[in-house]
Amino acid sequence: MQAKGAGVELTFAQGVDDIEDKLPPAETKAITEVKDTKQLEDFTELARLPPPYIVSQAWLRLEHAIQSAVDASLVNKPAPAGGRRLSPVAYLNLVTVQRILPEEDFGVLHELRILRNRAAHSLDPDITVTDALRYNDIVNSLIRKIEQPRRQHSSDNDPS
Repeated sequence: MQAKGAGVELTFAQGVDDIEDKLPPAETKAITEVKDTKQLEDFTELARLPPPYIVSQAWLRLEHAIQSAVDASLVNKPAPAGGRRLSPVAYLNLVTVQRILPEEDFGVLHELRILRNRAAHSLDPDITVTDALRYNDIVNSLIRKIEQPRRQHSSDNDPS
C-alpha cells in the first residue's frame, strides 16, 4: 500500500520504519525481542491472519486501552457537556493532555492512526505479515506504557 503526498510515495513498511525510528533504541530492542514461548505462539497465530486485519485489531486494542485510561483519569472530573461520550479523536488528544502517554509518543500515536486508516480503507493494501506484526508490536509497546501507571497504582494500593 502506498500513499502519496508532497511528491513522495510512502509504503506501509516505510511508515512502520519511520515510527520505529522515532522510538528510543531501548524500546525498539524490547519490541523486537521474543520473551517467551507464549509470545512466539501468539506471533504464529497472528501470522495466519490477513495483515490489514492484524493492523485494525491492534489499533482497536490501543483505542480501548486509551479510552480506559482516559476514563479512569476523568473519574472525579466533570462529564463532557451533555453527558455525551468523547469521540475517538478527543480520547487521542486527552491521552497526552492527561499525561497518560509522554508527549513524544503523540506523534507515534498519530502515525499509527494514519497507517491503520490506510490499512482499513485501501482497496488493495499491500501490507506484509511482517509489517503488520511490527505494527502490532509497536501498539503493544504503547499499550504497556498506558497500562503501566495503573498497574503500579493498583499494586501500591494492594494491602497484601
